Amino acid sequence: MGFLQPSEGTFEFCATCPVGINCCFRARELGQVEAPFALEREVGSIAARTGMNIGEFSQVHDGETGEKIRSLRSNGNQCIFYKEHRCSIYAFRPFDCRIFPFDIFENSDGSFYWILYLDLCPREFSIPARYQSHFESAKRVLLQMRLSKTELHEFASYGNAMKQHRYKILERVVLAGDG
Repeated sequence: MGFLQPSEGTFEFCATCPVGINCCFRARELGQVEAPFALEREVGSIAARTGMNIGEFSQVHDGETGEKIRSLRSNGNQCIFYKEHRCSIYAFRPFDCRIFPFDIFENSDGSFYWILYLDLCPREFSIPARYQSHFESAKRVLLQMRLSKTELHEFASYGNAMKQHRYKILERVVLAGDG
């Protein structure tokens, strides 16, 4: 997999947060914002680039159907990589970080849907004119990642822990190769 450019994703959207909430600082295990999900290929890249052992910065959880899925660890109330008010792995941060505050849920019929959290972001962020260009960026990141349906299922399974938050469904997910 080729690596994404550091600027790809939704950071500019979050950087314009009018209340200055930094969700990287609110990320914690079973907390207000779940610690970011990480694909196995992403933790391998993070380990190679940081020189850290995978177990130092990530942990394994059981998915809804018993599969093993991985997330980044948190350090108190923040992501382990959030240091000195910034992401120390920004250029190779996980897909989950690149698309936040958008997320993907899996419906009971196995179809996937893009959602936007309504209670994690300020109200004005839920206005389509405000988020549309950032949503398009998140969709491009998904296509560039070339996630398999298995990886997407694991991602959505981990995201189910966030279902206690209010969200709105934006549209069905289209993967590379979908018609």
